[in-house]
Amino acid sequence: MSRRFAPSRREYMIRLIVGLSGVALTIGAALYLRATSEAHLGELWIFGLGFFGGTAIWSGWKIWNGDHG
Repeated sequence: MSRRFAPSRREYMIRLIVGLSGVALTIGAALYLRATSEAHLGELWIFGLGFFGGTAIWSGWKIWNGDHG
């Protein structure tokens, strides 16, 4: 199988940085909202950490294994 259209290492690095930044902002938002209400913390953890954490883990895995174009 050809890797001609796979993302480059640089793109995976950008995705990793954005993912880790999103995780940090999600944690910051959770700490801020904890002081005001706990109604939406479940959604924040599921969607925020699910998306940004998944992006960071996936990108880190691809960089670690050298599985990029």
